[in-house]
Amino acid sequence: MRSALPATGTRPAATLAPVPRRRCGLPIRTSQLLQIPRAEITLAPSRIKIGKAVVNDQNSEVLSDDERAIAQRLIDEINEFNLKATGIAEFHEMLIVENDDDGELIARVYRWSWGGMCWIEALWVREDMRHRGVGTRLLAAAEKEARRHGCAQLGLDTHTFQAASFYERQGFEAVGELPDYPRGHSKLLLRKQLPD
Repeated sequence: MRSALPATGTRPAATLAPVPRRRCGLPIRTSQLLQIPRAEITLAPSRIKIGKAVVNDQNSEVLSDDERAIAQRLIDEINEFNLKATGIAEFHEMLIVENDDDGELIARVYRWSWGGMCWIEALWVREDMRHRGVGTRLLAAAEKEARRHGCAQLGLDTHTFQAASFYERQGFEAVGELPDYPRGHSKLLLRKQLPD
């Protein structure tokens, strides 16, 4: 399909309309996203800033803000379907952030629960604070909240080069693997059952 954009590549002004944002099948917040007619979407190589270097690689493309809003809208529509299909609307989120005495970020965990499952979306500990029990403490807090909301299991995904052994020590088991993602490694799906 040809783009309706002018040859200069500038985009016409888009109308702002409230669109519920959702992530992984769950409502997380309401914000305003750009709605852009399909005919106005173009894909073009982007300049990616990495640290102080700028990469202009025809094989590396990232979405513009407008394109990212459209991608989010696609996810929102699928998630809306999931909520309607299951009839499960109860949803809880938790974010725990730990800072040092100077206010610098040490660690954080973001998790959400829906449908009897607590998903650990992200757990990160600053490198100089690893192996000190910080990650274990954050994971325990997420598990406590999961139990409070009636979840029967915790789930997450990680790569083999990340923290798979840490999660195994915390009682997680691998229930799925996607080999060669990225090449030479695997993506793992981990689960920890929470008995009554």
